[in-house]
Amino acid sequence: MTGPVEIPRTPRRIVTLGREAEVVLALGLTPLGMPRSYYGGDVEPYLRDRIAGADVTLLDVADGIPYEQVAALKPDVILAGTSTGS
Repeated sequence: MTGPVEIPRTPRRIVTLGREAEVVLALGLTPLGMPRSYYGGDVEPYLRDRIAGADVTLLDVADGIPYEQVAALKPDVILAGTSTGS
């Protein structure tokens, strides 16, 4: 999807499928689901403290989007960008 997107109310149940978790956290929100670290471990070290104690589902997106797992979280919004520009 490209172009402007209007979200009529503040989403509470946010799932990110890439680096968008950084933006969500910077806005003072905590994603309900976000990708596992691409570099090993569960969470990128610089994000670990920001989600400590929160109930965040870590998604394994290395081999594609886990659609059923994302749907089970019942998100208000799913944020996904492209890392390849394609």
